[in-house]
Amino acid sequence: LLTVLMVVFGWLRTEQSAWWNILAWTLRNGATLAPVVAALFWPLATRRAVVASMLVGFASGLSWYWLSNWSPTQFYLGIHPVWIGMSANLVVMVVFTLAETLGRWRIAGLGRSGAGWSLLLAAAAVAGAVVCAVNLSWLLDQGLFGLSSFAVLVTAVLAVILQVRPSVAPSDEGAALPEGAA
Repeated sequence: LLTVLMVVFGWLRTEQSAWWNILAWTLRNGATLAPVVAALFWPLATRRAVVASMLVGFASGLSWYWLSNWSPTQFYLGIHPVWIGMSANLVVMVVFTLAETLGRWRIAGLGRSGAGWSLLLAAAAVAGAVVCAVNLSWLLDQGLFGLSSFAVLVTAVLAVILQVRPSVAPSDEGAALPEGAA
């Protein structure tokens, strides 16, 4: 639907096609990133957390674009609204899922396969956050702070997804996912 609208608006109002492109990209990505990640990689994610993440990602991306005065080239604080929407989308999914399933998940032990990857990702997220903090003014001047911060956040979310598992493994004979899990 968004693609069809973009083509129609781009054809009718060519001078505003960049504006519509930013809006469509922000709203689509701000609402759909976390549900796709949850569906593919994290059996613990709940439907309510995914729906909340879609709403918050959509609203935060749209709000950031509004703060940018709807400009397709000059964004509030130099940060593209898609980074805000997708970041809020991921954070809400993780926080809501962990809160909603409290007591029904466990931190996977260091001896399991993949633990090394999650520790590496966690270390990379911390290192990335430090690099972003040290180079904050340069990243803002170059328009790269949003992208860099999003990369750090994705790295941290992947570390959480690798380490936080349902208390009962879905592959166990007769075991079920925790109630409300996606």
